[in-house]
Amino acid sequence: MRYRLTHLGEERERRYPSEVLLSRSRFLAPAVHSLRFYREYFKPASETTIEKERLRWRVLFQGTEFFINIDNITSPQLGSYLEVKSRTWSRLDAEHKSLMAVELIRYLGADPENAVDQEYLALQSTSD
Repeated sequence: MRYRLTHLGEERERRYPSEVLLSRSRFLAPAVHSLRFYREYFKPASETTIEKERLRWRVLFQGTEFFINIDNITSPQLGSYLEVKSRTWSRLDAEHKSLMAVELIRYLGADPENAVDQEYLALQSTSD
């Protein structure tokens, strides 16, 4: 089992085709300390636990690097999701990769029109 800490930036920076979500990970690190340590150090106002099983691949699609994740959210029980990610370096790059992500989703046999444009934390809130 692997635990990670992720600090996200703005929830949605910009709208792209087929509801491609552009968000910024400001901080990503392995969670190597106990949960008690993080509670005492960060003193969060609230805490949400999301458990998932992830299959992850790095692929080159039409010469562009993407990361494909298949997540099965087990707690809360939200089901399985296909996630296509890529790093972007500029607005133009983000626009180009959002179009390519839609092509890749279709290539994988999924329908981009069924896209969910929320992070898992927001999905958990709407399922309560």
